[in-house]
Amino acid sequence: MGKINGYQAEQRMSTEYKLRLRRRFAYVLDMPIRLKAGQRPKYRMIHVCDHDDGCYLMAQNMQKRKNDLFINVQQAGQLSLIDIIPNVTSTVENDLISKDEIAKKLKEHIMNSPNDIKLTKLLATFVNNHGLLCDFSMIHDILEEMKSSGVVDIVRDPALTQNGKPRTFWEEKKGQTITIRRVQS
Repeated sequence: MGKINGYQAEQRMSTEYKLRLRRRFAYVLDMPIRLKAGQRPKYRMIHVCDHDDGCYLMAQNMQKRKNDLFINVQQAGQLSLIDIIPNVTSTVENDLISKDEIAKKLKEHIMNSPNDIKLTKLLATFVNNHGLLCDFSMIHDILEEMKSSGVVDIVRDPALTQNGKPRTFWEEKKGQTITIRRVQS
């Protein structure tokens, strides 16, 4: 009928498919695989699961693969000027997004989450709702900024090292948890 082009049709089909998967699964992540930036994806890698850790681990893996895909495949090893612009990153959809935009989305997400939420659950629900916007290290930096401005508190357990210094880890594993607690409403 000519109402939408092929790029819009692919995006809509992908969106509808993910919505259908979300009826059954708690977490649905996707990563388009493009051989050249701006082209339709050759395929979409879609991951579905019902566990926070599964979503978190797959999001981490997709982020690592995104950087490899963008630089080594799409750009044939050529670095981009975008890579040197401070506080700007590209999403898996090849869209540019600023750190400020991500911070705004993250703050809104935290305000709509339970008051005390484990970091893995927070990250899993964030990427599930907003997609893979950036590396988790950028989100960690934003959380530290939110802590400094009194929006959240970052509660690590155990809180102190054997030498009595505050811990700074960002990975939850056996015997090590991180809780993000809202301070401001």
